[in-house]
Amino acid sequence: MKATDAHQFEPQPARVLRAPLAQLLRAWRGRSRNHGAEGCLERVELPCILAAYQCARDGRTRELMALDRALLAGAPWPAYRVASRAVGHRILLGLAPLRDDRMLARYLKAVESGQTPGHHLVVYGLLMAIYGQPMRQGLADYALACGVEEPERVQAAVARLVP
Repeated sequence: MKATDAHQFEPQPARVLRAPLAQLLRAWRGRSRNHGAEGCLERVELPCILAAYQCARDGRTRELMALDRALLAGAPWPAYRVASRAVGHRILLGLAPLRDDRMLARYLKAVESGQTPGHHLVVYGLLMAIYGQPMRQGLADYALACGVEEPERVQAAVARLVP
């Protein structure tokens, strides 16, 4: 196996979101600014990723799936829920070879059986935990991958969540 072949099996959480999947979310955010989506990163996305990371890190599968089911249930943006699930499922497809991770195996099974929707925020938090990415770095990487152009805003939002 070539070194480049080995590298393709080591997806880093931020690199996964820099793909066209992140472009989908950026486009949604751009169209939705007039519908209450502004501030969604700080109010919904980063806290959800952090909660998913903590559940996955601590091996709390039931809580992770409950978070996934509750996520965006009352959100006024159905297009975001659809995009979130599409992105989450796309990322999970790439993680299928890692089924030996117990938490991931349980979560994949639940998503495949329809027990939980597989939102991208929960999947990203799970991905951070699997790869042992530090919380602050993972949250900042997510915000930057989604097109936030103000580093000060990212740092402030992350500092509020992870003092």
